[in-house]
Amino acid sequence: MPRTFRRVVTGHNAAGKSIIASDGPPPQVLEILPEFFAHEIWETDAPADNMADGDPAIREMRIEP
Repeated sequence: MPRTFRRVVTGHNAAGKSIIASDGPPPQVLEILPEFFAHEIWETDAPADNMADGDPAIREMRIEP
């Protein structure tokens, strides 16, 4: 059983006010070996953009060789 984590993602609404975009467990949990889990907490292809929509951590999780 993987350990439980809480992930809070912030952003901005259309008026530019700070908001909590999501608050809950990470969207990706990968069991690598029995009793060894990886949690996708943060993912980005570029510098962080808090004005962007969507959650990059939802995409497929990968472990580089």
